[in-house]
Amino acid sequence: MMHELWDADLLLGRDPRTTNRVTTDDLVRWQQAQHITGGVLASLRAIHLDAASGNAEVATAATSMGLRPAITLETRDWLTARRLLDEAPDASLVRLAPQRQDCAPTHPGFRAMVNAALARGFTIFCEGDVRTWGPAFEGRGATVVFLDLSFYHLGDFLALAADEPGFHASTRLLNGPDSLEIVRDELGMSRLVFGSRQGVHEGLAAVERLRTSRLSDDDRAAVAQHNLRRLLAEPTEQDHA
Repeated sequence: MMHELWDADLLLGRDPRTTNRVTTDDLVRWQQAQHITGGVLASLRAIHLDAASGNAEVATAATSMGLRPAITLETRDWLTARRLLDEAPDASLVRLAPQRQDCAPTHPGFRAMVNAALARGFTIFCEGDVRTWGPAFEGRGATVVFLDLSFYHLGDFLALAADEPGFHASTRLLNGPDSLEIVRDELGMSRLVFGSRQGVHEGLAAVERLRTSRLSDDDRAAVAQHNLRRLLAEPTEQDHA
């Protein structure tokens, strides 16, 4: 049985590396085909060109699509990021793409950005190699979803997350043998959220990996929607049980 999905990794706009453009219509078709009823939307324009206009575009699109917008920060520009964080409403979601933006975890502006987001209690969705970026969030009580965790770095994530209950991972690149099952056995089922990055990545691979996993039906439902809904403080059927 496959459950409705909440997608933690949706991007709107044009990817300059591939020249692919993901439109609102593209994402709506993806939602309808895969029964995606919620999730998080961020902006490729904000990542690669201009954070302010990209975030504004996503805020409008997310409302029409029943998604939550993530505020994407330019990790090389602490002054603008500080203003965006100061203006952000409570319970905002923040997306960071430091690896794409040629930022390093040791840069003072990046450290300040992370500190400011965590001080406000924001949930962070972070791209990049977990071995590089994971340690930047250790020991801070952070709630972070690592969007680019691959099976090859799964051991590093398990080592990081063992003492960090707020560390979560997207399923997008966890397509190796037993990868979802390994996380379940090592950390419990609450640490995985479904993510596709459809249009930039082949999202159907993530859907099929979850569908064909050896997870129980309840565990599959947790990954498909309940874990992300919990992070977004959205009520689930379990809350009403």
